[in-house]
Amino acid sequence: MNADQIIQKAKARMIVSHPFHACLLFRLRIEVANVPSMATDGSAIYYNPTWVEKHTVQEIEGVLAHECMHVAYCHHLRRNGIDPKVWNEATDYAINGTLISHGFKLPAGGLYDSKYNGWSAEAIVRDLLADQGNGGSDTQDNQTSDSGDSDASDGQSGGDADIDSSSNALDIMSCRECASRDLSKNRPAMTSLR
Repeated sequence: MNADQIIQKAKARMIVSHPFHACLLFRLRIEVANVPSMATDGSAIYYNPTWVEKHTVQEIEGVLAHECMHVAYCHHLRRNGIDPKVWNEATDYAINGTLISHGFKLPAGGLYDSKYNGWSAEAIVRDLLADQGNGGSDTQDNQTSDSGDSDASDGQSGGDADIDSSSNALDIMSCRECASRDLSKNRPAMTSLR
């Protein structure tokens, strides 16, 4: 099967098995792009056909849902100066546990740690940065170095993140604020599968 056929079958499966995620998916364009795996900028999902062809229909269904959740959680709008690599890891941890608990199958190598189930991306960032300051953490349940991730960012790097470190409570921007942004004029950084 070629990449387009795999994606079409994954979309069809999602309609039946995960209609909520399918509703999100059908609001996004899906386009071939020069990315290592899949990525989103909030208005489209971009994919590498060669990468897609190396995975099962079920795994691609999971990755499409993963990219939809980046959009649903407004991850492309909430980075606020946080290092793009740290932000992408945190958002992937925030998404993957939820998808796994809903029965999605993700490709091997994706970031998942049950410790982060139910955490916001901002809380995970704080934890990851704290772990970096302590020489890292050995708590990951499933993390490999070959994840097929893309670091498609807007070029911003590091620096002091303007985030509240006082709690792990959800720090989610209101959906109304997120939805009111005109994405065609201010293209945000891409987030991608990891």
